[in-house]
Amino acid sequence: MTLFLAVILCSLTIRLMVTVLHAESGLETQNEQTAMLQNIERVLGEDCHTAIAVEIAGNALVLRLPSGEVYHYAVNDRSQFVRYGETGGVTVLANAVQSVSASTVQGVVDMTVQMVTGHISNFTFSTLAGCIR
Repeated sequence: MTLFLAVILCSLTIRLMVTVLHAESGLETQNEQTAMLQNIERVLGEDCHTAIAVEIAGNALVLRLPSGEVYHYAVNDRSQFVRYGETGGVTVLANAVQSVSASTVQGVVDMTVQMVTGHISNFTFSTLAGCIR
């Protein structure tokens, strides 16, 4: 009888440990995803706010800054949402991005980001100058 109770207790303990580890892994993934989406919001928010021109070129959002720098934002073939400048340099803003779609109207950029997990986030940014080309 004692052996039977020990086996049941051991089985329940293992199930509990597996459940806790699985939940912890899911929370870690969710926290990483939230951090990446916040990074997109922060970087694009700053760049859009200073942009003097915004356009959609193919599958990329293009921002022209007063400094003359031009940034392109797009999802690359590694499912990374990246910002690259015409004069060089690539910044990865987020990983595990399924798709990004954007539209612009009168200095406002509406963007939808879908992660590979299926999570969808919507952002709205406004340009300081409100100039659309």
